[in-house]
Amino acid sequence: MLKRPGRWILAVAGVIFLGVAVFVMRTSDTQVKPPTLSGRVWSGDGAQPSVLLYVTREERSMTRRTLGRSGSFFAVRYDRYALHVRRVDNGTLLHTLALGDFKEIDDTRAPRILGVIGEVVWLWRDGPESRVIAGLEVQCDLARLRQHAPDLAAFVPQSPKGFAVVPHPRALVMRGRDATLYRIDSAAATITPIAAEDLPPSNFTTRAEDRFNYLIAPGQSRLTTHPYGLLQKSFLTRTGHWYALLSESERSGLSKWPQEDRPHGDVARMFHRADYTMDGGQPAIDPAAVTRVGDVRLLQSGFIIRTQGAVWDVPEPSSSLALAKSLLGDDEPWEVVRLGRDGQILWRTSTDLADLGEMLDAGRHVVFIGKRVAHGSRTGPVRDTRDRIVVIDTAAGIRHTLFVGSGELEPAVKR
Repeated sequence: MLKRPGRWILAVAGVIFLGVAVFVMRTSDTQVKPPTLSGRVWSGDGAQPSVLLYVTREERSMTRRTLGRSGSFFAVRYDRYALHVRRVDNGTLLHTLALGDFKEIDDTRAPRILGVIGEVVWLWRDGPESRVIAGLEVQCDLARLRQHAPDLAAFVPQSPKGFAVVPHPRALVMRGRDATLYRIDSAAATITPIAAEDLPPSNFTTRAEDRFNYLIAPGQSRLTTHPYGLLQKSFLTRTGHWYALLSESERSGLSKWPQEDRPHGDVARMFHRADYTMDGGQPAIDPAAVTRVGDVRLLQSGFIIRTQGAVWDVPEPSSSLALAKSLLGDDEPWEVVRLGRDGQILWRTSTDLADLGEMLDAGRHVVFIGKRVAHGSRTGPVRDTRDRIVVIDTAAGIRHTLFVGSGELEPAVKR
C-alpha cells in the first residue's frame, strides 16, 4: 500500500508552485529603431557577381515581466549587428550573417568589416575572422591562426584599429602588439613579418613606421563632410586638352597655370576647353584661348574624383561624371551628370540625397551613401532621414536605391 505524502511534502510543493508563479518571466523582444549603417560600405569585385558589403546596427529592447501580483518588469537595451551582402547591379540580397547581440559595447570594438581581399571578407568579431563572400563560410579566425602560427598569434591586436589593407598586392596587414608589421594569409592561416618600407609611401608622414596609419583600403567607401570634397573643377587629357567647369568669375580669373581646385560657392558653372602644353614640367594654357563648349549650366558643379589626381571618365563616348544640382538649397538633392567632351549631357540622374556623406567606386557603378535630408533640417522633407545606398550605372545612368532600415529596394527587383 502506498502512503499518502506527508503534510511537509505538500507544503514544500506549494511553496515551489507559488515561487514559479511569481518568478516565471514573460519576455518580449522588440525593435526600438530600424537598422542603420555601422561603419563603411565596401565593394567586392573578387566574387561574381560584384557585390556590396555592409554591417548594420539595430537597437532593440528585451522586456521581462513577472506573472506575480506585483507585475514588476525591467527592460534591457541592446544592439544587434548583422553583415549583409548584395549584388551591385540590382541590389538583390545574397547573404546575411548575424554578428551578435551586445548590451554594452564601445563603438571602436563593434563588429565591422576590416577589408575585402579577393573573394574573402575580413571581419572584426572580438578578433579577426575571414569568410568566403560566396557563402560566408569561415575560412580563417583567431583559433586557426593560433593553430598554424602559435608563436605569432599572441601578437594579434586586440582592437580593429590594429588592422589595415595594403593595396598592392592587396592583403590584410596588422601592427602586432610587439610593434612589428605582419601580413596575414587567410587561406593558409599564416602570419608573416613585413618591413615598414614595404608599405606604400604617404604624403602625411616621412617615417616609414607610420605609413600603416595612412593606408587607404581599396573597395572602401570614402567619407566626405561636403560633396565638394569629392570634386575638382578641371582635368587634363593625354591628348593635350584641358577641360573645366567654370563660373563667369572663375573664367575671367584664369592664369597660365591651371589648378585642379575644389569647387565652392553657390554658383553656376559652364563647360570650357583649351589646349595645354608643358612649360617647365607644368601644364600651361593660354587664358585667352579658353572657349566655352556647349550650353550646359550646372549649379554647384564639379567633376567627380575617382582616384587621386584623376576624374571619373566613362568611355564610348569619352565623357566624365560630374555632380550638380538643379536648384540651390541645402535640401535639394545632388545629381550625377555624364558630360561628353562636346559639352552634351548624355544622361542626368538624381541621387535623391541632399545629405551625401560617402561615395564608393564599384567598378561600372558609382555608389553614394547618405540621407534625403540631414537630421535637424528645417525645410523640405524633414522626416526622411533614412539611411540610403544609391547605386548608379555609369554607362546608362540607371539608378536603384536601397533603404537600409527596411531592406526595401526602389525600384523593386522582379522575381
